[in-house]
Amino acid sequence: MIETTWACLDFTKTVGWEAGDRRDDALVDYEALVAWAERAGVLPWADATQAREQAAAQPLQAGRVLEAAIELRRAVYGIFSALGSGREPAAGELATLNAHVSEAMAHLEVRASGVGRFDWEWRALEPGEALTRVLWPVARSAAELLTSDEVRRVKLCEGDDCGWLFVDASRNRSRRWCDMSGCGNLAKVRRFRARHRGEA
Repeated sequence: MIETTWACLDFTKTVGWEAGDRRDDALVDYEALVAWAERAGVLPWADATQAREQAAAQPLQAGRVLEAAIELRRAVYGIFSALGSGREPAAGELATLNAHVSEAMAHLEVRASGVGRFDWEWRALEPGEALTRVLWPVARSAAELLTSDEVRRVKLCEGDDCGWLFVDASRNRSRRWCDMSGCGNLAKVRRFRARHRGEA
């Protein structure tokens, strides 16, 4: 099985979706957002440094970007959890995503990456753009997943108290958990114990 990673789905995992409260939210401030983007490989070190410098100089604007990030995360989760459950996404969530996609695509350009080869690349940041740069790869990733064949493989984890999203890359599309070593093993242990209690 080939594991497929999408930045947009990884981004939704910065909070637990089954819990009643949000004390487990990893995005406690703008710095946490930048740190996630660096770990996820969607924000180069130079851009992360610029983002941190701008956040220090403009904390109120950084707070607004954090709010926008949480709104984008909620929309992405809503869209893909609906699809993973066989439902149509809410129009408002698609509108939120499209607003972010429009901004992100305005900062992409095609560049030569070899003889006869071209790639999408983010253009150089203009003054004041460093704060929002962190959101562009998430929006682009969500748009690319939605318009790809893999969108039909998006699933919700069946683990208790999980709710995370994943792309089922198994050949027969039989995967049920976001992570076999976590939710998958817990489910197997519970089934094993229930079966033995029944036999007893």
